[in-house]
Amino acid sequence: MKIRRHRDHYKSAVDALAQRIIEVAEGVRLPPITPPDYGSIKSAFNRDEERRFLIAVLAHTTATRTAPRDARFYGSSPCDWNPYHPEDLRPVAEVAAGIVRRLGFEPDVGTFLHHHDELLGAGAPTCPGIVLLDVWTALDPQFRPLLEAFDQAGKPWVGVVVPWSGTDSQTSQNAAELRAALRALLPAKLAQGRPAARRAVSDTSTVAGFETALRPAVEAAGNSYLRHGRAFPPQVPGSDRPRLWPLTPDDPAPEAHAPDDPAGCKGRQ
Repeated sequence: MKIRRHRDHYKSAVDALAQRIIEVAEGVRLPPITPPDYGSIKSAFNRDEERRFLIAVLAHTTATRTAPRDARFYGSSPCDWNPYHPEDLRPVAEVAAGIVRRLGFEPDVGTFLHHHDELLGAGAPTCPGIVLLDVWTALDPQFRPLLEAFDQAGKPWVGVVVPWSGTDSQTSQNAAELRAALRALLPAKLAQGRPAARRAVSDTSTVAGFETALRPAVEAAGNSYLRHGRAFPPQVPGSDRPRLWPLTPDDPAPEAHAPDDPAGCKGRQ
């Protein structure tokens, strides 16, 4: 459409397709049916609650933080954690939920312990997700077993994002120790995915940087879930691939469905 030297070919193809649609519409008479109940059909423009996206927060609270750590970043729940205070007054989970919604998912926000079974259990994946990780938990003995178990769980459809404010002097002064602890506890997770998704553990020094890095991490988790999630193929015999033009004597015979492919879906894109 956009490349000038192909524009005539594009117009010819569209014109031929339109003519064929008209021919079929005029030459085929389908029997009458009862009109569908359009009010019961799911709108493609509304949020799909089935497109659930897990957002788990593993962070300190004002009660669990170590004494030197500044309390202004925390609240009564891990979900209150805001590493970008005072640059942004929203909890980081709220910022992440907004990005997830704009990418077409329905966020399910909770603490790491609330989503414990989905993050560490052995069951089949139920949805993609990310863990928002407070880097200071890597230095706390009570969180280390959780981080190690998360790293060893082998769930590529769950990414990890480490919001890291560049204006937080405590974090900056202890950066080397914090990064070393993360690498020791999460070697597999930090190496997971493509470079764009891996930047979610490093390029997050501002709210804008966090939002930019979060997008590819969410998309990578969603794509990985599609590769690893359970499939539910139809339990009825498939049909031959549709054709725009009638068969001619010179055309090869239709492909037969493989015995182990009762739905006729193998190799289709």
